[in-house]
Amino acid sequence: MLSYALIFIVALGISFALLPFARSLSWRWGMLDHPSGRKMHQQPTPLLGGVAIYGGFALTVALLAREDRDFLFFLLASLYLLVIGLIDDRFEIQARHRIFLQAAAAVAVIATGISFSLGMGVIIAGAVTLLWLLGIVNSTNCLDCIDGAAGTYAFVACCWFFALALQHGRLSIASLAVALAGAVLGFLLWNFPPASIFMGDLGSTFVGLMLGILSLASGTPYQERFRFPIEALVLAPIAYDFLLVHVRRYRAGTRNVRDLLSSTGKDHLPHRLLAIALTPREADLYLAALASLWGLTALLLVQGHLAAVAAGALALIALFFGEGVLYRLTGARRHRLGAAASPRASEEAFETGSAGD
Repeated sequence: MLSYALIFIVALGISFALLPFARSLSWRWGMLDHPSGRKMHQQPTPLLGGVAIYGGFALTVALLAREDRDFLFFLLASLYLLVIGLIDDRFEIQARHRIFLQAAAAVAVIATGISFSLGMGVIIAGAVTLLWLLGIVNSTNCLDCIDGAAGTYAFVACCWFFALALQHGRLSIASLAVALAGAVLGFLLWNFPPASIFMGDLGSTFVGLMLGILSLASGTPYQERFRFPIEALVLAPIAYDFLLVHVRRYRAGTRNVRDLLSSTGKDHLPHRLLAIALTPREADLYLAALASLWGLTALLLVQGHLAAVAAGALALIALFFGEGVLYRLTGARRHRLGAAASPRASEEAFETGSAGD
């Protein structure tokens, strides 16, 4: 366990130390997120926080966590996505081209053997895995729409993937999880509200890919013929939110696939939490609690513990009814603020635009 603590501390330290460099580089290159009617911040903010996250993660893995040769493929695939995200932050790649480029990284990961094992044949399993990885990459990107949201959820998820990997004896994957947790926390210390730097598309796509990998690899060996990846439940809330938002946009009239992929709005979970009068910090804490509920459910299911039923029920209640409960609890605050927002109104808020997707 001491070695995992060392990996965590080194990753955190490198990431934290690289943040001033990333901020300086952002200003020098003009890689800034400027305020506008569709953004939530009030001043230009550096966008290269993902460079520090990747630096902390990759250097730590290269130095301290070299048990698995597949690590090289993961690092290269994530570096590729980091570069694609950097280009996207600078020049705004069209959505359909971005999906194609992300798919190339996902295919490289699948080539290492990481895949859903559903007993349906290699092609179907590969296709499902491709969709899952693409979904998590873009879900993480969409979650990165208020200060600290993506980083908070990713950090908590990594902690649960670490516990799940240890439960299954996947020590090398546990090293990956704890390295990513440390690197994300180092960044989060600069990104927690009020943020002084954003992870940018380069950071959110890299972190999303690694979360997708961990969700598939932190269980029993992925060469098994049939096994539902219980560990993937840790990411269920962000995957559900991604699907929910796009279904709502489709029902609201955005029917063209190209328009659907490129549509943006203030209808993702962090936006909806702000719409019911939570502060950004409270929204981040809610996301952490949601991730913890689903992580605990996954761990208890893996252990075959009867308490998994209760944890799963709470996780489902939080996912489907949590916003409604919070809406009632924050009624007095909304009244003081003169807010007229409601969960139903937030469903349609994407029409006004946002800082995220």
